[in-house]
Amino acid sequence: MKTYKVVPYANTVVIEKKANPQEAIVKYFDVINQECVDGWEFVTVVTVPVTKKLGGRKTKVEPYNAFLFAKEE
Repeated sequence: MKTYKVVPYANTVVIEKKANPQEAIVKYFDVINQECVDGWEFVTVVTVPVTKKLGGRKTKVEPYNAFLFAKEE
């Protein structure tokens, strides 16, 4: 039987004007290496839109990534 875990992570990479986008992207996906310990294996990444209520009828949709991991129990 497998056990699954979800690691939510922001969907947007924000960099400074002179920063290297490639380095920022590599750092973004370092979360996979950090979580693949103790038998956890990366399965997939899914974008999840999260709607925040701002008051009244106003809302704001922000996309988040959900990194999915699994390990055999």
